[in-house]
Amino acid sequence: MNEHIKKGEEAFARKDLKTAYDEFILAKCDSSTFIRSLAERRLTEIKNLTGSKTSKSPKIQTERDRPEIGWLSYLGYHVGEKGIPKNERRDILKKALYLKIPRGAGFSKEQVERWGTAGSQKRFEQLCFRLSTLGGKEEAVNDRTGDLLWLRSKFSKEVINGNSPQ
Repeated sequence: MNEHIKKGEEAFARKDLKTAYDEFILAKCDSSTFIRSLAERRLTEIKNLTGSKTSKSPKIQTERDRPEIGWLSYLGYHVGEKGIPKNERRDILKKALYLKIPRGAGFSKEQVERWGTAGSQKRFEQLCFRLSTLGGKEEAVNDRTGDLLWLRSKFSKEVINGNSPQ
């Protein structure tokens, strides 16, 4: 079974909904349709338990958990009506996966640790997590969904096997 599903189920059993939510979001990056579907069902269940009526995260995260500027924004990743073209977004996603995050650019030690090292599975999972949890208008969500599918198909095997396509 997917490690994130397993961790999510364990967290859910101990009523740690924030951790469960985060793990199920990461499970949505799995290549298996079954695992992604299972993760989506559990996310819906958590949203129902927390009383969230929207498709966004059920306010489990606090504002303190959100950095002032994110790694993707720092690199210029923007989607939707005022976003950048698909090829540019995908070049940025590749950079986000393989570049070192500069601490001196306003990123905290915690942010850098959360994203993991360049080219790591943790970095890949964090990218998938960010692309799958951000809300917005339909066009922005569609852009990010397409980018997420592209990211999975292009890099999941390389990252899991520790091979950088650079």
